[in-house]
Amino acid sequence: MNVSVIEIIDMQGNFIKRQNTTKSKNKLDVSDLSCGVYLLRMQTDKDFIIKKLVKH
Repeated sequence: MNVSVIEIIDMQGNFIKRQNTTKSKNKLDVSDLSCGVYLLRMQTDKDFIIKKLVKH
């Protein structure tokens, strides 16, 4: 599975962060995010994967 875009969305539906990825750069720095619950949306070659992200 090849992830091409990673997005962070808050629980109100606002896009917080978006990053295009490559095989050598597939990490997203979340140190600037406030504590809380977010959605992590990853776009692959075929579809989207959505996961819950909890930052403490």
